[in-house]
Amino acid sequence: AFAKLKTFRNYYHLILAPVDHEQTSIGLNEDILTELTNYKKCLLQAFDKVGMQVVFFEQFSKENSHIYIECLAMSYNKAQDLLSSLKVTVGVEGSWSTHKSIIKIEKEKGGIQKQIPKQIKYLYIDFSVGYGYAHVIEKKGFGKDIFYEVLATALGLEAHQVKTTEEFTEEELAVKRENFNKIWKNYDWTQLI
Repeated sequence: AFAKLKTFRNYYHLILAPVDHEQTSIGLNEDILTELTNYKKCLLQAFDKVGMQVVFFEQFSKENSHIYIECLAMSYNKAQDLLSSLKVTVGVEGSWSTHKSIIKIEKEKGGIQKQIPKQIKYLYIDFSVGYGYAHVIEKKGFGKDIFYEVLATALGLEAHQVKTTEEFTEEELAVKRENFNKIWKNYDWTQLI
């Protein structure tokens, strides 16, 4: 689904959300995890064909929340800027924390499912299926707002732009869907089922 808020106006901003109620991608059953992985792989391939990197991010911070993974397509340079900005921001926030401020997540080590304990609050940024960085959230002040500010810096946007509550009109969403479908149509793995 497309994000309805104009958070990242000129970018492809998508949401992956399992139908079953789950709080976090940690501990998902194998079927749901496989579906999410298939979507991620296909999104990476589709956007790579048009010279873009997809960054996936998820935050688990509230009890009884529903998992959703945000996907944001950007240039490869901006993805590198995001990684640098994230390390600086989390490093500063992490200087007073108990846990490592940033944890490198690797598929060979079991990915986020094995590297982060189940009920710990976290922010996870995945740069390519199974390789990314997680931050254990220990302070109430650190959350999606701060991460969105990091994204704004990396993307060259103003912080207020990514904190908007303004929604796309149905016409704007229709244009976004049409443009996305041109990129996605040859990579939609669900058409093979």
